[in-house]
Amino acid sequence: MRSIVSFLFVFISFITVAQRNGGDYLCNGNLRACLDTISQVKGVSFNYKSSLIKRKQIVLLEKHQDLDSILYQLKLQCSIDHKIYGDNVINLYPLAKRYVSGTLLDAASSERIVGARISLEWQSTVVTDANGMFRLFTFGDSIEVTIYHPDYQFARLKLSTVKGETYIIRLEEVAQLAAVGVTSKDSLKLGLYSFDKIDPNKRVLPTIGGETDALSEVKFVPGVQPVSFGQQGLSIRGGSPDQNFTLLDGIPIYNTFHLLGLFSIFNSESISSIDLHKDEQPAKFANRLSSVIQVNLKNGNKQKTEAAADIGILSSGIYINGPIVKEKLSFSLSARRTYADILSLPLQRFSNRNSPQKSVSKLWSYDVFGKLHYQINKGNELSLTAYNGGDQLDFQSKFKLEDNLNTQEESNGSLGWRNSVIGLRWKSLLGSRVYFSTEVSTSSYQLRFNDGYTLSQVENEISNSSSYRNGLQELRLSTDIDILWRRSNMLKIGLGVVNYVFFPFERNYSATNDISIVDTSIVSRQYQSQEYYAFAEGKSYFNGGSITYGLRAAQFTTVGRTYVRLLPKISLIQPLNKKSQLRLGVTTANQFVHLVPNNNLGLPVDIWLPVTNTLTPMSVTQLSTKFIRKKNMLRLELGIYSKFYNNIIEHQTGSQLLTSSDWESNLSVGSGRAYGLESLVENTIKKIQLYAAYSYSRSRRTMEGINNGYEYFSKYDRPHVLSAVTQYQLTEKDKLVASFTYATGNPITVPTSRYITLINGEEVVVEEFSGINNYRMPATHHLDISYIRNRSHTKFKTTTVLGIYNVYNRLNPFMTFVGLDEDANPELKLRSFLPIMPMAKIILKL
Repeated sequence: MRSIVSFLFVFISFITVAQRNGGDYLCNGNLRACLDTISQVKGVSFNYKSSLIKRKQIVLLEKHQDLDSILYQLKLQCSIDHKIYGDNVINLYPLAKRYVSGTLLDAASSERIVGARISLEWQSTVVTDANGMFRLFTFGDSIEVTIYHPDYQFARLKLSTVKGETYIIRLEEVAQLAAVGVTSKDSLKLGLYSFDKIDPNKRVLPTIGGETDALSEVKFVPGVQPVSFGQQGLSIRGGSPDQNFTLLDGIPIYNTFHLLGLFSIFNSESISSIDLHKDEQPAKFANRLSSVIQVNLKNGNKQKTEAAADIGILSSGIYINGPIVKEKLSFSLSARRTYADILSLPLQRFSNRNSPQKSVSKLWSYDVFGKLHYQINKGNELSLTAYNGGDQLDFQSKFKLEDNLNTQEESNGSLGWRNSVIGLRWKSLLGSRVYFSTEVSTSSYQLRFNDGYTLSQVENEISNSSSYRNGLQELRLSTDIDILWRRSNMLKIGLGVVNYVFFPFERNYSATNDISIVDTSIVSRQYQSQEYYAFAEGKSYFNGGSITYGLRAAQFTTVGRTYVRLLPKISLIQPLNKKSQLRLGVTTANQFVHLVPNNNLGLPVDIWLPVTNTLTPMSVTQLSTKFIRKKNMLRLELGIYSKFYNNIIEHQTGSQLLTSSDWESNLSVGSGRAYGLESLVENTIKKIQLYAAYSYSRSRRTMEGINNGYEYFSKYDRPHVLSAVTQYQLTEKDKLVASFTYATGNPITVPTSRYITLINGEEVVVEEFSGINNYRMPATHHLDISYIRNRSHTKFKTTTVLGIYNVYNRLNPFMTFVGLDEDANPELKLRSFLPIMPMAKIILKL
């Protein structure tokens, strides 16, 4: 608490100093007094109505000494215009307020342009949102704006403001231009937003097998790391994977990675933009403790049909989009499937040919994305987004003995995950100042495990089978309104409701032999919970900086209990000069649902559960600050953060969560803290692009009933994480990419001794532990090198990716087990996978 109070004191002091910063004052404060001062200094007189200047303030610096500059600041700060009569009489009158809104589109495809900077000379730069939209306040009958986006032609336009018209502005891609003759100073400006904007098509980072993963760029952001090598999910600032809220066009997705976390479900071809919020979460989504990851799909080309296909070592995919009704209705569809199961099947059958035991396993995954976008008119649009995907592991084994009993043994099983989402969104622009959005969606996650065994002989047959299932489903309805309510103030308000249905576990077991039949079923209680929320978030611009403030009120109704939470937030972005910026923030968040890992089953079976009448909602308070400097193409970032957790949940070691009806008693509740330093360097030197990110972070927890109540490092504690990317442009269409990652190993719990004792006359192996997470896995690191070649042909384009994954064949461990050394003594051993492997992928675009 003392740390939070101290940080708030510094935060408030900084805001005060920031707003006063700027030099010596000509006058500062009440407008009437300032006008009197100006009259004396400049020898002029002002005529005005007293109501015009009532309660208005103004800040004039010494540099504003000339009369034209003073009158301009009067317009800017107080919305007051003037007319001069003679040499020294100035009439003042209210300035007509004008609001301008618009949408930026790709000239060739009508796709929305996200992240473009639109600037007025006197107003802070605004950035187009996920819909390519912008809103500006101005005065006068017309304005001149400059528009900058690194992938599009720089533009300077004059727009009329008289009718409050909504503009559709089309920009051409830089790649399509013969020459670009304008270098924009806006490219060097620092944006007034506190999240990481990621363009999945800006920098291609091939992963294992040459997969072009849209989330691979997120892994290189400071503070972001995989949970551990070979496990699904991201750990952001020491948090668990369930503390990240991943949204596809605003719809939650509960499982975002495939095949042991090797690559994500998102294919770069179908993704428009990715926003990562870890310093400051939007008030609407303050229901996760670590981050919000907003992934936006492309709407589809509204002018012509486009298609792309790719073939690689691990998977193949197809992407097609185009108009159904030109300039009105478009579609976007992508599908991808891995085929390790198909390619490995002949090899498995070949290895089984002379063996009495025939074993076959099939591992595959798939993704299907679809979107329809209907532009009703300039101010109204509808979109329908859908996704279905998952992973599947099937295994089968047959064994036959040539004996008198004709013995045959057969086992089979499967393990599968599935994600499904669908959502409908309506957006409407009500004039030039109000933007309305409402959406309804459903999202589901399910895991299934089946196992069967049969032993048959001439006059005897034994069989047993078991199955397991868990999952959740949610239905969500929300409405948001964005308001430009003053020239330098924006307000976003909204409310929503979410209905959750949880299926913790359903387990069936049956056994049959010649004597008896056993058929049992263990089904946990189905939980249904409701979340109601409302939020308000404002953003105000001042002196080249901005301050964001918000409040989220949420009510969660669950098993016999209702929880109400209020979550405030405040953050500041203050330019120190034209090239440097400082960001400060205090945010709070809570979490009503959580993912509980099962530590006792040898398969990755985790369970989504709600809070209950005994397990209260998890919460966090985060303090963060970041310094950013950008000079020409060089960008430097340095930040620190502290997080304080309450009601964190951990699964007790040794408890049987999956088979216990009283599963709450198997969970421990406690507190935690995380802190760290994050740094980034990015630069372009001629043909070489350099990027490096380093994070030092710690994650600690204190739990009742774990480690005797003493603080310990959590399983997500990885102190040192380093990521680096170098890209060398060989020619205009050929480049080399090298990426390197390093991360300290995760803490795990291992026995410090093992002995055999007699219990009830039987020998039992007993293991002793010195504490939880008492051993740290070795560090994981690998270097990947790839060559990317782009070629344009008469009717199509090709991109070829060739490379090597894990160049120096680092055997990164992903699990441990207790084995025997050469002298038959117990020894801790490591199991690793993914040695040096080739990368190869060809992408064809029509």
